[in-house]
Amino acid sequence: MKSLLLLVATLATVTSTLHSSTTCDGGIAHLRCPSGYYVSIIYARYGRTNSETCYHQARRDTNCGSVWDSLIEVRLACQDRQACWISASHTVFGDPCPGTYKYLSVLYFCSTRRKSTLNCSI
Repeated sequence: MKSLLLLVATLATVTSTLHSSTTCDGGIAHLRCPSGYYVSIIYARYGRTNSETCYHQARRDTNCGSVWDSLIEVRLACQDRQACWISASHTVFGDPCPGTYKYLSVLYFCSTRRKSTLNCSI
């Protein structure tokens, strides 16, 4: 347990402010960090969770999208880069809710460490 607490404390010291990005369907998300810092994705979701964000008439499903699948795609495109672009589109993420206008939500830190990996051994 002490190792886990040390890991959390260490991670907290190498990251800066939490950034958020919301990109409406068809747009391009641009994630960026200052020189010497790298994108570290902590959350991503392509879909819809409310009727207000990216307002559109086609919003019948307000509880759709896969966090896990979205997280994988955004990390593949952006993790450990200083800047990246990713399209908020069903061609990238699939279509989690057909007939509903979607958006991409991303939360990330800018970290001074590149290639932040976690090795666990028992």
